[in-house]
Amino acid sequence: EGPSTAEWFIVGEAPGQNEDRVGLPFQGKTGEELRRYFDGDALPPFDETYRDNLYKEWGGKDYEYSAADLERDEPELLAALGEIRPKVIVAVGRHAARWLLGDIALDETHGLPWFLPADSKAGRVLGTDTVVFVAYHPAAGFRSPEASALVSFDFAQLAMYAAGELRARVLHDDPIPNPQYFTAGVPSVEALRHLRYPELGCDSEGYARKPWSLQWSGLAGTGYLAHAKDTATVGAFL
Repeated sequence: EGPSTAEWFIVGEAPGQNEDRVGLPFQGKTGEELRRYFDGDALPPFDETYRDNLYKEWGGKDYEYSAADLERDEPELLAALGEIRPKVIVAVGRHAARWLLGDIALDETHGLPWFLPADSKAGRVLGTDTVVFVAYHPAAGFRSPEASALVSFDFAQLAMYAAGELRARVLHDDPIPNPQYFTAGVPSVEALRHLRYPELGCDSEGYARKPWSLQWSGLAGTGYLAHAKDTATVGAFL
């Protein structure tokens, strides 16, 4: 479903029971959630996107889709991609992401834009200029608060890509193959000299009232870690 002129193409795994009955993808609660993100502000209006699923038929609760199901249904999806020729494909969920990008792990690729691989079936139809953005499926967030946070993160990242703040990258092309890490024991001044750089990313591990480490980086390819007990370094950082 969607306009033939759509530049954004949303691909899910398969219809649910309600979607199977209606005959359209992303209906009900999932559709409402997608409309909340595709609101015409940070992202295009939902009705200006094209929506489809990898599998066309609802197999039933806990149904495991087979190679035969894929062989039956993927020609229709490839035909739709070839007709629409989108600039961006939003792959929601692991099955859609792996069909487009190959043997990837969702937790390593979500929230980021990737160029469509030339050797994928979709890549042979569209070429490698098309961008695939991987996101957790909104339905996953209905069952888990942790997954809900990941869904929100992914669509915030997608909005950043739409605003030109994220660049698409080539899959498996690591721009920093040999990163350097420094841990506690380095003198505080030495460990924090990178703070002269204008951009800084930091994070902590543990609990809010009882963290056990602090990590930060001010230069791509270089990371620092200080254990909470290293009060000199943590104090210098703060």
